Amino acid sequence: MSNIADWAVSATENSDPPPDGAPENMARKAVNDTMREMMAATARWWQDRNGSLQTGGAGNAYTVTTNQGDTDPTKLGVIDVRMDRTNTGACTLAVNGGSALDWNGPNGNPLGAGVLEEDALVPIAYNVTTGAYESLGVSTFASGTKIVLPDTTVAPLGWTQSTIANDAILRIMSTPQSGTGGSNWVITGLAVQSHALSTGEMPSHDHPDNISISGSQSGGLTRNFDDDKRGVDGGGGSSVVQDVSYSDTTLSISGGVQNRGSGNTHNHGFTNPGTWRPPYVNTMIVVKN
Repeated sequence: MSNIADWAVSATENSDPPPDGAPENMARKAVNDTMREMMAATARWWQDRNGSLQTGGAGNAYTVTTNQGDTDPTKLGVIDVRMDRTNTGACTLAVNGGSALDWNGPNGNPLGAGVLEEDALVPIAYNVTTGAYESLGVSTFASGTKIVLPDTTVAPLGWTQSTIANDAILRIMSTPQSGTGGSNWVITGLAVQSHALSTGEMPSHDHPDNISISGSQSGGLTRNFDDDKRGVDGGGGSSVVQDVSYSDTTLSISGGVQNRGSGNTHNHGFTNPGTWRPPYVNTMIVVKN
């Protein structure tokens, strides 16, 4: 009995004795046997691809028996097997009673728990480079795995959008933690610095004051105010005229506007109206089915 894997791609090389081959000048009665063998080999290949195979074994050590029956994994080709149970970690596979070899994902990495789900139909091939079986087109994400996809409106095939959060930010943690929290965007670490105004930064202003002095050169200079009225209000209760001296011909007035304020710094309040938002990219959390 031969299988498709035993046939040569060059027609002239398929000359084994019938029914495994069709040599030159073979007996007429062997023609129908060879044709039937070719049909059987094709059927065995088809049965290994139509999803009728089912895994066996125990735990994460899987077994499968094919219709082609080859124990040489290089002759396996691609087979489709239906899973009899969900895996819980890295797996091995033994085909047709052969050696148990590693069963990896399409990227060559060990399969994670839950990647091979019960009743799932999984295509398998042997990788001659790694010496391991590999699942073709099977996600290496375990069921329930969550990932974040930026700028996405529809969850990929095999994934479901999560509604765990809406209009929320991502919080990066240095230790494993799950869940959600918070209700408002609380921004800390922002402050407006205190500042002491310089003269050039002060607003234009005046210090109101009224001083009336009159005099006459005839018979000497006459003052029209008394010494006890020298304390003229310069605004805010400050004394403007501080000293007055006079004689018959001379009047001297000295004084000035006193300073106001302490020179201390002052604060500028900060109010967040709640409408501030940084630039953002809409994202979606999806869960592996």
